[in-house]
Amino acid sequence: MLQSVFDGNAAEIYSALPSEKSSDYDTVKQEVLKAYELVPEAYRQKFRSYKKFDSQTYVEFAREKEDLFDKWHTSKKTDNNFDNLRQLMLLEEFKQCVHLDLKTH
Repeated sequence: MLQSVFDGNAAEIYSALPSEKSSDYDTVKQEVLKAYELVPEAYRQKFRSYKKFDSQTYVEFAREKEDLFDKWHTSKKTDNNFDNLRQLMLLEEFKQCVHLDLKTH
């Protein structure tokens, strides 16, 4: 049934799966979601640029901001480890403080 509703990238992912895996819903779901997953930099940018909408409550805004942060640090594989998270934050701050040429290098 899934094959009939997939199109584009999802259809390609599904058709590339071996037949024994294509009949397992959880495996198909995991592979399709992985294909559409954003890279860590995209999650970082979304987290940093997300602003509160007028129609949002502060609780909704905080929840969305938290979700974006979680996606960012999960994609960077910090594994909820304080030292890894600390390194991620310090590296980002360092990049904000250096000249663009050095940042690119």
